[in-house]
Order: sequence, then structure tokens, then C-alpha cells
Amino acid sequence: MKECIAEKLPSKVFAGAEPIWLTGGGRADEYAEFVADLTVPEDASDAEFDFFVAADSEYDLRLDGRIIGFGQYQDYPGRVVYDSVRFRAAPGTHSLRVTAWHWGVDSFTHTKRPAYLIFELRGKEGEVLLHSSSDTPSRPAPGYVPYKNHIITSQLGLGCEYSAAAALRDEKNPFASSSVASVGTADGSFEVVPRPIERCKLFQHTEMTVVRRGFYKDPDDKAMLSDSGLFMDNACLDVPRRDADGCYLVADVGREETGFIKFLLFTKKSCRVRIGWGEHLTEQRGTPHCALHSRRFTYDYTAVAGENQRLEPMRRVGCRYLCIFCADPDADISYLGLAPTRLALRRREPPRLAADGLRRRIYDCAVRTLELCMHEHYEDCPWREQSLYTLDSRTQMLCGYSAFRGGNSAFARASLDLISRSQRSDGLLTLCAPAGIDRPIPCYSLAYIMQMKEYGEFTGDADFLASKLPLLERIVGAFLDRCDPADGLPRRFPDRLSYWNFYEWAPTLDGSAIHQNTPDGELPVEAPLCAFLAIACADLAEIFGLCAAGLTQNAGKTAEYAAGAEKYRALAVRLAKATGRCFFDSDAGLFRSFSDRPDAPYAVLTQALCLLCGAGEGYNTDRAIAAVASNGGGEGLSEVIPATLSSAMFRYDALAAADREKYASVILSEIDRDGKYMLDRGATSFWETIKGASDFGGAGSLCHGWSALAALWYHRLDD
Repeated sequence: MKECIAEKLPSKVFAGAEPIWLTGGGRADEYAEFVADLTVPEDASDAEFDFFVAADSEYDLRLDGRIIGFGQYQDYPGRVVYDSVRFRAAPGTHSLRVTAWHWGVDSFTHTKRPAYLIFELRGKEGEVLLHSSSDTPSRPAPGYVPYKNHIITSQLGLGCEYSAAAALRDEKNPFASSSVASVGTADGSFEVVPRPIERCKLFQHTEMTVVRRGFYKDPDDKAMLSDSGLFMDNACLDVPRRDADGCYLVADVGREETGFIKFLLFTKKSCRVRIGWGEHLTEQRGTPHCALHSRRFTYDYTAVAGENQRLEPMRRVGCRYLCIFCADPDADISYLGLAPTRLALRRREPPRLAADGLRRRIYDCAVRTLELCMHEHYEDCPWREQSLYTLDSRTQMLCGYSAFRGGNSAFARASLDLISRSQRSDGLLTLCAPAGIDRPIPCYSLAYIMQMKEYGEFTGDADFLASKLPLLERIVGAFLDRCDPADGLPRRFPDRLSYWNFYEWAPTLDGSAIHQNTPDGELPVEAPLCAFLAIACADLAEIFGLCAAGLTQNAGKTAEYAAGAEKYRALAVRLAKATGRCFFDSDAGLFRSFSDRPDAPYAVLTQALCLLCGAGEGYNTDRAIAAVASNGGGEGLSEVIPATLSSAMFRYDALAAADREKYASVILSEIDRDGKYMLDRGATSFWETIKGASDFGGAGSLCHGWSALAALWYHRLDD
């Protein structure tokens, strides 16, 4: 490692540092350890240092064996987002060690890129003391089992495996020099940017309540022996000690939580340990479901004889229950739980209507749900995905503006910026960000414009809005280019090209690929998409207006912004009228969803979107409003497909726009009803759908950000 003692503060971080990795390394699922010694002079009392660090996937920074930094902020290739870790060190020699994990695979939360680590150590005055270079000592990280490529879920990507037995052996391995690495750009250049949000804090541990413990016997199916998820779901439980292949324990951490797996156990021999986690216990076995279809919620560990204490900082998990299977019947499992990790958020006082009683319980649960879905960005659920979706995060941001002091607007801005960097060549945004999955949901790109408008209304951040105007116009342009001159409405996107024409998890609206063989020019028109486009144009007009009103760096563009506002306002009106003409069924008093399926059932979400965009102007929409208010449950409305929790926000928006005073009680009573239903069934966070864990083939999440609606609407409707 090159020393740069007393070097003048460079103009930017990493000015002299090089991205590095193991010489000859770079395979997927690889771990590397980098080491440096820090000597603090005897006359320096409690000296202060700043350690700047970034990795392609994940890192764990330790000072004398103690974790002081973790959690790489995920972004796109070419952007090196660094953490700044400030620490103090007493006089003497200290060990700085960085363990970096290279995923090397695409997921819904990560874009594949080359393996690298880059760092820099500075003193109190900003002088560079150490930085990464080819001289930095490195080696394969002791204990971690590389190249397993264990996929937890397609959204989460890789899980890790650790061997305490291997760690003892590997600690004797020598260090070698590193190699200069690439960050994934063709010319080797990269942009260095600071983490845009605060780092998550690490807490000590959760409480542990033992649900059950006993002895197990290996499953008869030998193929299950190598698959930890299937193993834990199929091992024979509660066998006599004399017949046992090992012991097990199921732990309850008390409520839905996010953090790092932590355990303490004592074994008489070196043996295999398997850990699984989940949000609920199965009725059949009373254990978490560790193997759900292709998903594997598992962590493997190889114990040494004696004490085994581990906190695994490489993979954050979300769960309430954990199970551990130890292949030593005589093992003593003392603790199994999580070391929580989350943002230090400051809540606002609850609104008056949720000051106490049931509504206070619902409100607190909603805010906690929101908190559990906020780490590096807004995420849909902490257990199964941890992904940033535009439609999900739109609801979350609105809830955050209400629930947290200052609206937590910097966090929202960071998520919005991350989403913006996913724009494809066709103008649409990818499914989620920062993803290595190049698949869009068309209406989600339009929902992004809603998010931007709402962010601008809350913050007045005209400069940020103005910086994204070209991107927003490209999004709208992608849909306008698909408008048929005959009716002026956008055609459905081609299923065969991997567009997912999804609107919500309800029949007919779930994006079924029904037009695989339909030529692009013959694709139908869909009311939800038309309504989304009309709303997006109206919101884009508002964004242009906000830019004109909040000029700072954009002086001289007032006329340009005013013209943009007028252009998109006119487009919104035209699209709304065309949507009404095409889809309103005067006999039924409802909006149809599809131009090519006149017999398809009506849908509540379609009614809400069409009402919001103004497509009902000039028509008698009383029945459409009644369908939205009753969610398809009103008299004579049994043919209307109800909306799910995923689109409740649009229903409530439509009702508030129609008559806020009249429908406030409807919105509140529904939030009360759904919240009570979940709380009465033991919920400690609010579910993805009202069906709970049973939905989506047993993969329904019990903590989902879009269900935190009480955190918003209790404030909005507070009298």
C-alpha cells in the first residue's frame, strides 16, 4: 500500500487511489480481503480519521476486528458511490481490514460489473495517509466459501456461505499484491460521487423467543442433502435423541425485522450448520418456509468444535422467524436472531385522529412498515425482493413526506435519481433500479412522472426537476409515438419484446401475455395505459410550471418552461377526452379496460384512473365513482373486479378528487378495516395483499411499503 503522508488534500476523493482486486480473480461470487496497518503516534490523543471506500457489490470494514462500516450503496456501472466512515483511534498500531464481496451477477438490485475495491484514508486535516493501489496486500477472504452462486431470489441475487473451520485454516494464508481493476466502463474512467443518503446503523441484537427445539433426522431423499432449503423443509423433526442426525431450533425475534443473521452455538465437533428465515411459520411444520419454488432463504455455515459466534454482515435479510439445523445432536444453540440495521429516521407526531386507540396502533404499524422498507432506497419488501419500483415507491414517498420530519425528502430524491438512471434506448425505465434486468412495465415509467411532480410540490426543488426534464419528455414521447392517428391513443406494447403490460395484481390487469403473435400495428388500446399517459402529461405540465416558478440555476428559461407547461396541459386534455370517447360505456356507466375485449369485466382500477385523468368529463360517472368507493362491492356492481392494496392509492386519490368531504369517511373506514384485520392476525407490519402469506403461491410478503397508507391518509384527512 502506497503511503502519501502529509499529502495536500486532493481536489476530489480517490484522486490518487486505484480500483483494485485479487490478482487473477474476478469470478462471480468471490470474496477478497485487503489489509492496512494504521500507526497513531503516542502524542496523538484519540486521533480522528476518515476512511473513504467503495466496492462493486458489498464490503465490510473493520478496525481491530470491530465492524465500523458496511453496506455498499448500489448504483450503475461507471458511478463509484463511496462511503465516508469516520472513526477515532488511540495511540498505537491498529489493523484496518476490508472484506469485499463481488457478486458478478445481475439481479433486481444490482447490475453486473467487474470486481473492484477502492479506498482512501485521511487524517483530521484532510491529508491522505493511505490509498488503494497495486501495493495493497490482498488475499481471498478467510472463511467465506466462494463460487457457490447460491441465488436466494432472482430479485435479491446471491446469498453467502461461511466456514469457521476454513477461516482458521485460511488465516495462515499469505497476502499478495493486488491488481489494478476496472470499474466497468470502456475507457476506464468513472464518476466518483458521495453516498446521497445516510448510512444505515447497526444495532446489537434482537430478542429471541424459542418457538420449538428438538432433534432431527436427515431427509430420505439424498438430493435434498445438498439443497439447504429443501433440507430444512423436509428433515424429519422431533425424533428421539438416539436416532438424530442433529438438533434444530426455531426462533421468533418478536416482530418483522431487518438486519444481519447473528448466532451463538457450541458444538462438540466440526459440523454443518444450516440457517433459514421467513416472515411466517408453516402450519404443517411450524418452521419458516425456506424453499419456496425457486427461492432459497438459506445461509450455510461450517462450525468448529467449541464456541461459534457469528454476525454475517454481507447479506441483509428481512424476516420474523429463523430456524437453525446443526449436524451435531449435542450442540448447544444459545442464540439465533438478527443484528438490526436501519436508518435513523425521525418520526413526526401522529395526527390527532390517530392519537390513541386502534388508529394509533394502525398508524404506528404503517410507519414501521415504511421504515422496514427503507435502507439504500425505497424497497418494496425487505424479505423477498428489496427492490426499488417506481409505482411502489410513489406511494412510499408520499407516506414518507407525511410520516417523517422534513418529509425525508433527501432520501426520496436519491431514489428518484437512481430510477432516472435506468432509462432505456426506447425512453422507458427498467422494471426497477438499479437492476441488471432489462424489462419495463410501461405504466411504471409514467408513474415516475407522478413521483417527480409530487416531489417538486413537496420540496420546491426546481433545479432537480429541471435536470430531469429531457428524460421526462423522452418517457412521454415513447408513448406518444405509439398513438394511432385514428383515435390519438397509445397502443399496447409488444408482449414478444419482453414488455410487461402490468397494472396490478388483479384478473385481466396482471400483464398476461395475450398478444404474443399480434403485429405491432394491430395491438389494442388499453384504458389504464391511456389514463396513465393523460395523468403523466398533466403532471409534466405541472413540473414545467414548478420549474418556471422556482428558478435558481435556470434563469432565462421562463418562457421555455411556460411553453412546455401549455403544451403538455393541452395534450393531457386531448388524451383524457379521447380516453372517455373510447372506453366509457354509457349503458353501464363504467369505463371498459380494453378496446379489443368488450366483454371483459370492468375493473375498479380502470375506473379510478379514468376519473383521475378527466376521462369522465361530460359523462355521468356516478356509477364509476360508486364502484371505486365500494371497491366493486356495491349494489349492482358485482361484475367489477376489485382493486388490490397495490392500487389503493389511486382509488383514494380518485375519491378525494371527486368529493373529499363526502369520501373521507370511506377512505378512513377502509384503512381502519384492513389495518385491524391484519393486526388481529398478529401483523407487526402491513402485508403486500389482504391475503397475506398465502398469496402468490405462499410467497406473499407480510411487510410491503405500498400498504403503509395510514401514514399518509391519517395526516391528509386529519381535521
